[in-house]
Amino acid sequence: MSRRHSAEKREVNPDPKYSDLVLTKFMNAVMSDGKKSVAERIVYGALERVEQKAKSDPVALFHQALDNVMPAVFAYEVSGKPVLRQWFSCRRRDRTRPVIGDRRPPSPLDAIQPESWLPEYTTDLMNLLHVLGRLVLLEDAQAALLQKVLDGMLIPVERLGGSADDGDDSPPA
Repeated sequence: MSRRHSAEKREVNPDPKYSDLVLTKFMNAVMSDGKKSVAERIVYGALERVEQKAKSDPVALFHQALDNVMPAVFAYEVSGKPVLRQWFSCRRRDRTRPVIGDRRPPSPLDAIQPESWLPEYTTDLMNLLHVLGRLVLLEDAQAALLQKVLDGMLIPVERLGGSADDGDDSPPA
């Protein structure tokens, strides 16, 4: 990153087929290694299948599905990593290249990768969204419970059955 100038914010253009800005942002999230045409083929193929099965506007269904997910679920992080983004990147990552610093050759099992979205991915994604939604809803109650525990009385070591200076970190028998 240059020290003299900050990076200019690029304007995201709507996709050419449906003229939808959110769909373009979703395609950019699906895109791997800068291969926009592959991401377009995946997303447009999925939208065509939705249109065939639902017999309605696929972009409207896409927006309806996104509206059902709380913004806090999209932003939910564990150890500083956004969970949903990490989940999607694991499903699209090319595992044939070894991780930097890993000197082992790639496993032949790494070459077995699905060519398209698997039905199991949908089930996994729905389960993940459900769990993240519950975690987001429980955050306030969990914070209150943690604060109650922290504000509570401390139990001295003697009461736990050990001594403070025995030097043994193992639990008492």
